[in-house]
Amino acid sequence: MNNILAVGAHPDDVEFGCAGTLARHVHEGDSVTILHMSASDALNLENEVVPAKETRRKEAREAARILGCDVIIEEFLDQQVPFDRETIFAIERIIKARKINIIYTHWNGDSHQDHINTLKSVFAAARHVDKILLYEQVPFPRVGKIFSEVNYFVDISDFYHIKEEASLAHESQVVGRYDNKIMLGMRSLAEFRGSQSNCKYAEAFESVRQIIR
Repeated sequence: MNNILAVGAHPDDVEFGCAGTLARHVHEGDSVTILHMSASDALNLENEVVPAKETRRKEAREAARILGCDVIIEEFLDQQVPFDRETIFAIERIIKARKINIIYTHWNGDSHQDHINTLKSVFAAARHVDKILLYEQVPFPRVGKIFSEVNYFVDISDFYHIKEEASLAHESQVVGRYDNKIMLGMRSLAEFRGSQSNCKYAEAFESVRQIIR
């Protein structure tokens, strides 16, 4: 049995990125934990507080229930997730306590500050983890300099419906705010990676470490 940790800066990052793969891990008997670094209220451009904490935490717990995963939500602030000792130690404590041997987290071409700092914190904390995979960002109008350098594919044809259900649990993000376009992008990406993998739906990752023991 593998002990999996999927790390995202915010609730929904993990679900959009690799929920199909996590559902497959659960089906295969692996232990899966989702870690969200932040689920706090946020500030808009006018420095007004946008209440979100309770809603996002409720959605995160529901998504984890659908996937059959444990969920941990840290207390770092949305838009201000740091890359420092606190974030590294928070991740490292979970790795040690749960004997994690596979980690999924953000890709390294992202431009969101919370995503970038989460990735850096994972790299620092996971120096002894055998397998580290970076999930893709759903097609979305965010500026980036590079494309995902994928080299690892997972057939999620039998699990895409679970990925979609878990993602839709984040109603505050997918209904209204982005006019459901993020769901269309998620399906299109899964179909594209599926066509590359000779299956209906797939998720693709950049493998940055693979140690076979």
